[in-house]
Amino acid sequence: MARSAAAAAAARAAAPIRLPAAATVKAVAQVKRAVWAVDPAQPMSNIVTLDDYLRASLGPQEFRAWLVALCSSFGILLAIIGIYGVTARSVSERTKEVGIRIALGGHPWSVWWRLVMASLRAVAAGAAIGAGISVAVDSGIVKLLPELGRGDWRLRTAAAAVMIVAGAVAAIVAARQAISIEPVRALRAD
Repeated sequence: MARSAAAAAAARAAAPIRLPAAATVKAVAQVKRAVWAVDPAQPMSNIVTLDDYLRASLGPQEFRAWLVALCSSFGILLAIIGIYGVTARSVSERTKEVGIRIALGGHPWSVWWRLVMASLRAVAAGAAIGAGISVAVDSGIVKLLPELGRGDWRLRTAAAAVMIVAGAVAAIVAARQAISIEPVRALRAD
């Protein structure tokens, strides 16, 4: 009984051997012959390359990382859609104001510039508040789970930049639509 347990343990034992990547099949055959020349009873099974071994052992972690990245991307997409919608709506609500400014002789591009800058100020303020909340939440998480470490400032900067760009695109498109409406129609708009 003890002999079979020792044989089973030996069969599960792993001994890494460094081989050139190009010669794996040929090298495995040479390794088997060399081992069997020393001990013909030595079991040689389940021989895999290090890349295959690492891929198999890291597979679950890669899947989790992929899943987190997918959920994060979905969250960012929803945030972009939300920012776009709110910004476009706030600009479109000022259509009557745009009509009045243009009817009183304001240049359409100066009205457009005012609309875009007002929207960008609101979006930038929102991004700054979001970054501040992110830092505060990160500090709380570090206190609870110190092994995680602090979040990356480059990630926060990139997230804020993406949100500002989404708000800028929404403001530009909505302001362009607002100044393209005839002043009389803009004044009659609800």
